[in-house]
Amino acid sequence: MKALLFSLITLIYLTTNGQELQNQCPPEFPHGILKIELFLEVHDSKYRQKSGTLNENKSQIQVVSNLKECKALKSFISEHKKYNEIDQKLRDEETIYFYKTSNFFYVFWNYKPEFYRPRMGSTKRFVVINDDFSQSWLFYL
Repeated sequence: MKALLFSLITLIYLTTNGQELQNQCPPEFPHGILKIELFLEVHDSKYRQKSGTLNENKSQIQVVSNLKECKALKSFISEHKKYNEIDQKLRDEETIYFYKTSNFFYVFWNYKPEFYRPRMGSTKRFVVINDDFSQSWLFYL
């Protein structure tokens, strides 16, 4: 009886937590705003020209915290094969991050805040999505 009750409580807990995680936005990356600023000001201007972000203002950069926008971004990622593949290959210590300016969303994958520390290594995937979700560009920064 105790084992059955324990199993039932565990199942309810996991189901509730799984739904909670689906219904919230990703955390803020420790250097997320800096990452977007570097893209908008420092990285090769051909990236900004290609994506149409030449006139985006760094003062507008903010983490996406609107649940409706987060759900739309998660849906967009899951519906696009190459982005979904990236998302599905995440290790346990990694997560996805969402930022925005007035006309664009910026999506990238990196370590979760609790696992983050500055590291040398390969470039990371960085996706720019226009605000109506009609176009996206994948860069390696």
